[in-house]
Amino acid sequence: MLAHSCLSDQDAMSDLLPKDDGSNAVVHCEIESCSQRELVPFICEACGKMFCVKHKQKEVHGCSKLLTATDQARADRQAGLEASSKLDRAPLEAVSRPLYKTAEPPSSAKLKNDRARVTAAKLTFMKAKMSAKPAGRGASSLPSDNRFILRLAPATGLSCSTVDSPISLYFGKKWPLGKLLDYGQEYFGIKSSPGQSLGLMIIEDEIMPNLPAEMRFLELSRTLNEYACEGRVTEGCLLHIVIR
Repeated sequence: MLAHSCLSDQDAMSDLLPKDDGSNAVVHCEIESCSQRELVPFICEACGKMFCVKHKQKEVHGCSKLLTATDQARADRQAGLEASSKLDRAPLEAVSRPLYKTAEPPSSAKLKNDRARVTAAKLTFMKAKMSAKPAGRGASSLPSDNRFILRLAPATGLSCSTVDSPISLYFGKKWPLGKLLDYGQEYFGIKSSPGQSLGLMIIEDEIMPNLPAEMRFLELSRTLNEYACEGRVTEGCLLHIVIR
Protein backbone atom coordinates (compact mmCIF):
# COMPACT_ATOMS: atom_id res chain seq x y z
CA MET A 1 0.00 0.00 0.00
CA LEU A 2 1.40 3.38 -0.90
CA ALA A 3 2.27 5.76 1.92
CA HIS A 4 0.53 8.55 0.05
CA SER A 5 -1.12 9.04 -3.30
CA CYS A 6 1.10 11.42 -5.29
CA LEU A 7 -1.01 12.77 -8.08
CA SER A 8 1.97 14.16 -9.93
CA ASP A 9 3.60 10.69 -10.12
CA GLN A 10 0.37 9.14 -11.29
CA ASP A 11 -0.02 11.78 -13.96
CA ALA A 12 3.54 11.26 -15.14
CA MET A 13 3.02 7.51 -15.38
CA SER A 14 -0.25 7.92 -17.22
CA ASP A 15 1.47 10.10 -19.82
CA LEU A 16 3.97 7.33 -20.57
CA LEU A 17 1.38 4.55 -21.00
CA PRO A 18 -0.67 4.07 -24.16
CA LYS A 19 -4.19 5.37 -23.90
CA ASP A 20 -5.74 3.84 -26.95
CA ASP A 21 -7.96 1.15 -25.44
CA GLY A 22 -6.39 0.43 -22.05
CA SER A 23 -6.08 -3.26 -22.90
CA ASN A 24 -2.27 -3.24 -23.00
CA ALA A 25 -0.52 -1.21 -20.29
CA VAL A 26 3.00 -1.67 -21.71
CA VAL A 27 5.23 0.36 -24.02
CA HIS A 28 7.08 -0.95 -27.05
CA CYS A 29 10.79 -0.20 -27.48
CA GLU A 30 11.47 2.41 -30.20
CA ILE A 31 13.91 0.03 -31.90
CA GLU A 32 11.87 -1.56 -34.70
CA SER A 33 13.67 -4.89 -34.54
CA CYS A 34 13.16 -5.14 -30.77
CA SER A 35 10.05 -6.92 -29.47
CA GLN A 36 10.76 -6.11 -25.85
CA ARG A 37 7.98 -4.39 -23.92
CA GLU A 38 8.38 -2.40 -20.77
CA LEU A 39 5.85 -1.39 -18.16
CA VAL A 40 8.08 1.53 -17.24
CA PRO A 41 10.18 2.45 -20.29
CA PHE A 42 13.45 4.32 -20.25
CA ILE A 43 13.27 7.76 -21.84
CA CYS A 44 16.46 9.04 -23.50
CA GLU A 45 17.12 12.55 -22.20
CA ALA A 46 18.86 13.44 -25.47
CA CYS A 47 16.38 12.40 -28.17
CA GLY A 48 13.26 11.94 -25.97
CA LYS A 49 12.42 8.48 -27.31
CA MET A 50 11.44 5.48 -25.17
CA PHE A 51 13.50 2.31 -25.07
CA CYS A 52 13.68 -0.97 -23.22
CA VAL A 53 16.36 -1.70 -20.66
CA LYS A 54 18.48 -3.36 -23.36
CA HIS A 55 18.53 -0.28 -25.61
CA LYS A 56 18.50 2.50 -23.03
CA GLN A 57 22.14 3.51 -23.63
CA LYS A 58 22.68 6.20 -26.29
CA GLU A 59 25.44 4.19 -27.98
CA VAL A 60 23.22 1.10 -28.15
CA HIS A 61 20.13 2.69 -29.69
CA GLY A 62 22.23 4.97 -31.91
CA CYS A 63 20.94 8.21 -30.47
CA SER A 64 20.70 10.91 -33.10
CA LYS A 65 21.96 13.46 -30.57
CA LEU A 66 25.03 11.43 -29.64
CA LEU A 67 28.30 13.22 -30.41
CA THR A 68 31.19 11.13 -31.66
CA ALA A 69 34.77 11.89 -30.66
CA THR A 70 35.31 13.64 -33.98
CA ASP A 71 32.14 15.65 -33.58
CA GLN A 72 33.13 16.62 -30.06
CA ALA A 73 36.60 17.70 -31.16
CA ARG A 74 35.11 19.72 -34.01
CA ALA A 75 32.62 21.33 -31.66
CA ASP A 76 35.34 22.19 -29.14
CA ARG A 77 37.51 23.67 -31.88
CA GLN A 78 34.64 25.74 -33.23
CA ALA A 79 33.84 26.98 -29.75
CA GLY A 80 37.48 27.91 -29.25
CA LEU A 81 37.60 29.81 -32.54
CA GLU A 82 34.44 31.69 -31.68
CA ALA A 83 35.80 32.56 -28.27
CA SER A 84 39.16 33.72 -29.65
CA SER A 85 37.48 35.86 -32.30
CA LYS A 86 35.81 37.85 -29.54
CA LEU A 87 39.05 38.53 -27.68
CA ASP A 88 40.67 41.94 -27.79
CA ARG A 89 44.02 41.13 -29.40
CA ALA A 90 45.33 44.70 -29.44
CA PRO A 91 47.34 44.36 -26.19
CA LEU A 92 48.89 41.09 -27.38
CA GLU A 93 49.87 42.50 -30.77
CA ALA A 94 51.35 45.57 -29.14
CA VAL A 95 53.71 43.36 -27.13
CA SER A 96 54.59 40.71 -29.73
CA ARG A 97 54.81 42.88 -32.85
CA PRO A 98 57.90 45.08 -33.37
CA LEU A 99 57.24 48.80 -33.45
CA TYR A 100 58.83 49.03 -36.89
CA LYS A 101 59.93 46.62 -39.55
CA THR A 102 63.64 45.97 -39.69
CA ALA A 103 65.93 43.86 -41.79
CA GLU A 104 68.07 41.14 -40.29
CA PRO A 105 70.41 42.66 -37.65
CA PRO A 106 73.89 43.28 -39.07
CA SER A 107 75.46 41.35 -36.20
CA SER A 108 73.34 38.30 -37.01
CA ALA A 109 74.18 38.46 -40.73
CA LYS A 110 77.87 38.85 -39.93
CA LEU A 111 77.74 35.87 -37.58
CA LYS A 112 76.21 33.72 -40.32
CA ASN A 113 78.85 34.87 -42.81
CA ASP A 114 81.64 34.13 -40.35
CA ARG A 115 80.29 30.65 -39.69
CA ALA A 116 79.99 29.98 -43.42
CA ARG A 117 83.57 31.16 -43.97
CA VAL A 118 84.91 28.97 -41.16
CA THR A 119 83.07 25.96 -42.57
CA ALA A 120 84.40 26.64 -46.08
CA ALA A 121 87.93 27.05 -44.69
CA LYS A 122 87.73 23.68 -42.92
CA LEU A 123 86.53 21.97 -46.08
CA THR A 124 89.29 23.56 -48.17
CA PHE A 125 91.94 22.49 -45.67
CA MET A 126 90.62 18.93 -45.45
CA LYS A 127 90.69 18.60 -49.24
CA ALA A 128 94.25 19.95 -49.33
CA LYS A 129 95.35 17.60 -46.56
CA MET A 130 93.88 14.54 -48.27
CA SER A 131 95.58 15.25 -51.60
CA ALA A 132 98.85 16.80 -50.35
CA LYS A 133 102.06 15.55 -51.97
CA PRO A 134 105.62 16.04 -50.71
CA ALA A 135 107.32 19.18 -52.03
CA GLY A 136 110.48 17.41 -53.14
CA ARG A 137 112.32 14.30 -52.06
CA GLY A 138 113.28 15.64 -48.68
CA ALA A 139 109.68 16.36 -47.75
CA SER A 140 108.59 12.74 -48.06
CA SER A 141 110.70 11.77 -45.04
CA LEU A 142 109.41 14.58 -42.82
CA PRO A 143 107.59 13.50 -39.63
CA SER A 144 103.93 14.49 -39.61
CA ASP A 145 104.38 17.10 -36.87
CA ASN A 146 107.01 18.91 -38.97
CA ARG A 147 104.89 19.16 -42.12
CA PHE A 148 103.11 22.31 -43.24
CA ILE A 149 100.24 21.77 -45.68
CA LEU A 150 99.59 24.48 -48.26
CA ARG A 151 98.41 25.08 -51.80
CA LEU A 152 100.71 26.44 -54.48
CA ALA A 153 99.98 27.86 -57.93
CA PRO A 154 101.68 30.11 -60.51
CA ALA A 155 100.23 33.58 -60.96
CA THR A 156 98.42 34.45 -64.17
CA GLY A 157 100.82 35.65 -66.84
CA LEU A 158 103.72 33.38 -65.99
CA SER A 159 104.97 31.06 -68.71
CA CYS A 160 104.34 27.53 -67.40
CA SER A 161 104.48 24.05 -68.88
CA THR A 162 102.12 22.57 -66.26
CA VAL A 163 98.55 23.78 -65.97
CA ASP A 164 97.23 21.59 -63.12
CA SER A 165 97.11 24.22 -60.41
CA PRO A 166 96.82 24.89 -57.61
CA ILE A 167 98.46 21.82 -56.17
CA SER A 168 98.28 20.65 -52.56
CA LEU A 169 101.60 19.80 -50.95
CA TYR A 170 103.39 19.62 -47.63
CA PHE A 171 106.62 21.44 -46.91
CA GLY A 172 109.03 21.55 -43.98
CA LYS A 173 107.92 24.04 -41.34
CA LYS A 174 111.51 25.11 -40.69
CA TRP A 175 112.67 25.19 -44.29
CA PRO A 176 113.36 28.56 -45.92
CA LEU A 177 110.65 29.60 -48.34
CA GLY A 178 113.25 29.99 -51.08
CA LYS A 179 113.35 26.20 -51.24
CA LEU A 180 109.57 26.12 -51.79
CA LEU A 181 109.91 28.65 -54.62
CA ASP A 182 112.58 26.53 -56.29
CA TYR A 183 110.34 23.45 -56.09
CA GLY A 184 107.33 25.32 -57.49
CA GLN A 185 109.34 26.82 -60.33
CA GLU A 186 110.60 23.37 -61.29
CA TYR A 187 107.21 21.64 -60.86
CA PHE A 188 105.24 24.13 -62.97
CA GLY A 189 108.07 24.61 -65.49
CA ILE A 190 108.13 28.36 -64.98
CA LYS A 191 110.52 30.18 -67.29
CA SER A 192 111.66 33.55 -66.05
CA SER A 193 113.18 36.23 -68.25
CA PRO A 194 116.68 37.56 -67.58
CA GLY A 195 116.64 39.99 -64.69
CA GLN A 196 113.15 38.84 -63.67
CA SER A 197 112.70 38.13 -59.96
CA LEU A 198 110.14 35.67 -58.64
CA GLY A 199 108.58 35.55 -55.20
CA LEU A 200 105.76 34.06 -53.12
CA MET A 201 102.57 35.88 -52.23
CA ILE A 202 99.67 34.85 -49.97
CA ILE A 203 96.32 34.90 -51.76
CA GLU A 204 93.29 36.06 -49.84
CA ASP A 205 90.55 33.41 -49.62
CA GLU A 206 88.32 31.70 -47.03
CA ILE A 207 91.39 30.45 -45.14
CA MET A 208 93.22 33.79 -45.13
CA PRO A 209 90.54 36.51 -45.34
CA ASN A 210 91.05 40.27 -44.95
CA LEU A 211 94.80 40.11 -45.36
CA PRO A 212 96.50 43.53 -45.66
CA ALA A 213 98.34 44.04 -48.94
CA GLU A 214 101.66 44.81 -47.22
CA MET A 215 101.57 41.41 -45.50
CA ARG A 216 101.00 39.30 -48.59
CA PHE A 217 104.57 39.05 -49.89
CA LEU A 218 106.72 36.54 -48.02
CA GLU A 219 110.47 36.81 -47.48
CA LEU A 220 112.21 33.82 -49.01
CA SER A 221 114.79 33.65 -46.24
CA ARG A 222 112.17 33.09 -43.54
CA THR A 223 110.29 29.89 -42.68
CA LEU A 224 106.62 28.96 -42.63
CA ASN A 225 106.92 28.26 -38.91
CA GLU A 226 108.01 31.85 -38.26
CA TYR A 227 105.13 33.26 -40.27
CA ALA A 228 102.67 30.86 -38.61
CA CYS A 229 103.77 32.04 -35.15
CA GLU A 230 103.06 35.62 -36.26
CA GLY A 231 99.63 34.60 -37.58
CA ARG A 232 100.49 35.61 -41.12
CA VAL A 233 100.04 32.14 -42.62
CA THR A 234 97.70 29.27 -41.79
CA GLU A 235 97.86 25.67 -42.91
CA GLY A 236 95.96 25.14 -46.13
CA CYS A 237 96.62 28.71 -47.31
CA LEU A 238 97.12 29.46 -51.00
CA LEU A 239 100.46 30.83 -52.21
CA HIS A 240 101.10 32.20 -55.68
CA ILE A 241 104.42 32.32 -57.46
CA VAL A 242 104.58 35.88 -58.76
CA ILE A 243 106.92 38.30 -60.45
CA ARG A 244 108.26 40.78 -57.94
